[in-house]
Order: sequence, then C-alpha cells, then structure tokens
Amino acid sequence: LDVYVNDVKVAGLDTVTLDEISAEDGTGVVIEGEEDGDHTGIAAAAGDFNGDGYTDFVISADGTDDEEGSVYLIYGEEGGLPDIDLSDVADGIGGFEITPETDGEDIAIGEHVAFGDFNGDGYEDLLIAGYGTDAYVVLGTGEPLDSVSLDDVATGEGGFKLSYEVDPDIVLGDVSVTTVDLDADGYDELVIGFDDENTEDETNGDVYVVEGSADVPDAIYYEDIENGDGGFAFTTDGEQIGRGWSLSSGDVNGDGFEDLVLGAQTASPDSDSDIETGGAYIFYGSESLPDVTEAINLTESADGETVTKIVGITDTYDGDGIGGSVAANGDVNGDGYDDILLPTQYTADGTAFVILGGEDLGAVIELENIVEGDGGYAIQFEDSSTKYYTGTVAMGDANGDGYDDLIITTYDLDDDDLDNQVYVVFGQEEVPSGLYFENVAEGVGGFTMSASDESDFGEYSLVSGFDLNNDGIEDIFAGAPYVEYDDAPGTGYIIYGSNDWEDFA
Repeated sequence: LDVYVNDVKVAGLDTVTLDEISAEDGTGVVIEGEEDGDHTGIAAAAGDFNGDGYTDFVISADGTDDEEGSVYLIYGEEGGLPDIDLSDVADGIGGFEITPETDGEDIAIGEHVAFGDFNGDGYEDLLIAGYGTDAYVVLGTGEPLDSVSLDDVATGEGGFKLSYEVDPDIVLGDVSVTTVDLDADGYDELVIGFDDENTEDETNGDVYVVEGSADVPDAIYYEDIENGDGGFAFTTDGEQIGRGWSLSSGDVNGDGFEDLVLGAQTASPDSDSDIETGGAYIFYGSESLPDVTEAINLTESADGETVTKIVGITDTYDGDGIGGSVAANGDVNGDGYDDILLPTQYTADGTAFVILGGEDLGAVIELENIVEGDGGYAIQFEDSSTKYYTGTVAMGDANGDGYDDLIITTYDLDDDDLDNQVYVVFGQEEVPSGLYFENVAEGVGGFTMSASDESDFGEYSLVSGFDLNNDGIEDIFAGAPYVEYDDAPGTGYIIYGSNDWEDFA
C-alpha cells in the first residue's frame, strides 16, 4: 500500500545506515581503500566495458602512490558484485587496475571518470582525468585484461591520450568530464572541461567536445578541437565552467537527441550585474554537430534554439556556486522529458532546484520562477537559521516505479542530525510545488542515507542510473573518500535499488 502525505509519497523508513550494506544479504557492496590517504571513492562510473551484458564498475582512489592515483575496474556479474578487495583487483582478480602515466604531468589520476562508447563498437570506453589537463580514453574490449598502464594508452595502445600540444597558461582550478551523443549517430562524444583560475584569462574555463568516431586516433590535441578539427569547444564571458561535477547530459527537450548541460558557477543573472549567483547552460543536440573554427561563446548564444541559459536569483543566491554539480539524466515526473537537478554549493542556503524538461524552454530559465513552482520546484531547508550546504547530485530510478529519483548530498551543517547525509527524493507524476529536506529526513517524499563514522559525502562522487545486480532497478553509489581525511583509506558505498526500501530499515 503506497502512503502519501500532501501528495508526496512516504518511503516507509527515514534512514538507511550504509555501514550495514553487504554483498552477503544482497543490499549492496562496501568498497574500502587499501591504505590511509588513498581517497578511495573520489569518483566512480558504471558501464559495460567488456560487452558481456553485465554492468562493470569503476572506482577511483586519487591519493595512492603519493597522489598519483589509481583507477580500478571491477567486472560485473549476473547477481551483482561480490565483496571487493581492491588488492585483488590490482592483481587482476575480478577486474584490473589502471595505473598513471610515468612521465605524465598529472596527479590524482581518476579524480573524474565517465563511460561512453566513443567508437561505436558496442563496448563502453572509459574516460579518465586527474588534476591536470591530460585525459585518457581506455577502449572497451572483450579481451580479458589484468592491468592497464596509461603509459601504453598515451602511445595509442588500447586507447589514446587527450592533451594540449603546447602548454597552456592555465591556473587549474578543477576538471570535469562526461559523455554525450549529441547527434544520435551511435558514437558518444567525449566532454572535458577545465576551470581556469588565471585572473588574466577572461574566459575562466573551457569545455572541449570530442566527436565520437569509428576511426580511433592515437592522440588528440585540444587546440585542434577548439579549431573545429574533430570536435568543438565552449567558452564564456568570464563565467566559471568546466569545474568538478558540472557536466551532465540528457534529452531535456525530448527531440531524440541528447543535450549537454554545463554548470557555470560564477554566472550572473544578466550582463549588467556584478552578482555571481551561478547558473548553467543547456546546449541542445541536433542532427549535426556545430561546424565552427573557434570556441562557441555560451554567454552570447542563449537563443532558446541552440542554447538555453539558467540564471540564479539576484537577491538571494549571490556566491552560492549554483552549477558546481548538475544532473540531467533522469525523468522525475515521467512526462518523457529529462529534467535537470541543480544545487547551490558554496553558501548556506542549501537549495536544490528541479527544472522540468519541455519542448520549448526558451532562451532563459529564471530560478526565481522555479522556486515559485513555475517550470519546476525547489527542495530547501525549512529552518533558515542553520547553515546548510548541498553538495553533489545524481538521478536514477532507485525504487523501480518508473520515475527517476533525485539524489543529493549535504555537508558541513550545524545540525548534526542532518550533517553528511545522502537524500533520496522520490520522483512522481504529481509535481510538488516544493519540498523540505527535513520532511525527507522523516521519510516523507523519500529518505536519507548515512554512515556511522565521519564519512564526508560532501562534494564528492554520487552516481546512479545503473543496474549492477540486474534486478531491473537502478542502484546508487556514494563516495566518502575523506573519512577522517588522510587517517583512513576512504570508502565507496554501492546501494542496490529496491522496490521496497522498508527492507533496509
């Protein structure tokens, strides 16, 4: 029997304790790092790398080997993953380890990862980035692997490297990656963004889109992409793009082409304003990719046909970093349009905006209207006297009801009962005018997940929309890489979706 309060579905429980998740009872898998300071769980992704029909799982530890980083790929199995020992995976048992390039410029390899089928061969490929401008694509294959060295990938063996041909004048803030099939040709585009904190560079970040192709290159240079050779690039008028978890994709306007959503953390509501509320851009997919010879300026392109701009609220959200994380791969209300989940991140207003997809979203979407229930709704904290921060977001149908759910982390709160939680907010056909996190924490409209230790989910990896145990219900991953910071190895939690979350109580 489904129970509703004010048209919002009740979960049947209020909290899932992640420490009790186990492969033995079929609720999920807890993956522990190998050594203190490994930061295991900093990033994760899921896809069928070896083409056997089972979803494989990737988890990163960017602090291994003096912060050079490691990436572990765990092969999927019919009934889900067994208990995972990453030292076994590193030895080629049940998967393999991907190790950094010896002479590479990067540290923290694996800080960002994503799956997509770049060359359209039916095997999903793995895009890997660290804290630097180099990125790598490890091509999916049906051949069993026991290890992969990015030294080999950088020479074109089993993949390829993406880099600048000439060292750029970049003061790197962060990196972001995703994949998207913008032109629906069966080849996924690779998307890599760099947040440039060089104060002399007025663009403040660039995003490169590499066109998917059956012809796999030995190497790709970003300069060529920016000039329109093998892809295209985005820039802005000084708005911070390409940072952290600020890239996502989904078919927001329902035309059959995937769209790219790019968070812009320092965007202003209009060109005359100095207030940096943050926001985002929607770049719409179409039958053909742009034929350009220079970067596309998103600030100047918001016409409602190729680009829609999402702007913040001048009087309330200055400096909140809206767009630091974004998810656009889920249909919350089941109307056939993918929706967008966009949280504040850097100041204490703790709001997550749900922007409903539609055929014509116009040139500009104002989040002020979303808060009022026009074109979406907001999830907020009712108690405005306490400091509340929202972190990363994801979307997936975790209860198998056909509506994608909203998944949101919170961190650094004054209220210990609400600190470092993962909120799961149920999708449903009846669109609410708004929700409070406190109600979700009580089991109304969803539930929370937490760990008993000092797990800081915060601004770190949160993934959904994949099915590891093949039960037809999508699962959730929450990374806690900085448990006691460098005094613990970090932890990743895979929580299997369920059509009866009361089983977890």
